[in-house]
Amino acid sequence: QKTWVISPALVDTQKNVVIVRTDHLSSWQLHYIARGYGVKETDHFTIVYDPKAWPEVGPTPTPTGGKVRQEPVNFANQMGIYLEHAWSQYLKAGFLPRPNDKKWRAHETYIRTGPPEVLTRSHPNLVYEPPRLLVFIDQNTRESQTVTLTGSIYLKFDYDSMDQVRHDSAHELFHSFQMESLGAPWYLARHWWVDATADYVADKVAWDNLGAMSKVPVDYLREPLTTVDEVHEYDTARFIDYLVQKGVNFKELWDQSVKSFSNDMVQVLEEHVLKKTATTLHDHY
Repeated sequence: QKTWVISPALVDTQKNVVIVRTDHLSSWQLHYIARGYGVKETDHFTIVYDPKAWPEVGPTPTPTGGKVRQEPVNFANQMGIYLEHAWSQYLKAGFLPRPNDKKWRAHETYIRTGPPEVLTRSHPNLVYEPPRLLVFIDQNTRESQTVTLTGSIYLKFDYDSMDQVRHDSAHELFHSFQMESLGAPWYLARHWWVDATADYVADKVAWDNLGAMSKVPVDYLREPLTTVDEVHEYDTARFIDYLVQKGVNFKELWDQSVKSFSNDMVQVLEEHVLKKTATTLHDHY
């Protein structure tokens, strides 16, 4: 924003060190600003967007129009609001570590005068939430995705409705939490399960019955539960919803799947569903 920001600092004249704790400056932000991108920061997200590229929201284009172009900075601001809402709902429901969880360590940053050098030191008496998550609104991304190695989110450029924007961003955010909870190998090995559960919580937890989950086609039950074809795994969110209506507590089910070291998620489901509903998973399906 080309604005100076006053930040508390301590000066150690013996070591020639300036100690600054800051939440308004990062190397990532400077990197993208220098490349001409816009950067919107919220409490938990750094949203990167192209100020010259206009996202579109609305029904499939027709000869008379349909899509509505979104001013880039306004769309980025709205995306930040949606993501923060989903974050708070997931936190409230217990799906991500709380700030005082042992996984999160507070740090002080030391900027040494002279040659550029940044050092960090754990500070056990401070508590803070994890660093901001990188989110890219990318016109070259055909389908939104979360990068396995970094947890960064790439969101697509056009949507059928603002409800789809809400659902899509919450879905990808939950993927980031799934990677943190499961680790990349287990996350990748449970492809059908992580997509089904992300679609379910985006609709039912992040947005309290948004109604944006896929409609189940008539031939859904002809395929195995574990089918992965870029369609069936998302439709399975509806089956999870059905199990919840039959008495399964989704949070307990998710926690059980995180604790399990089995790659056979069907077996984990079978044991949990039978215990909670006195009916086999096969009979439910």
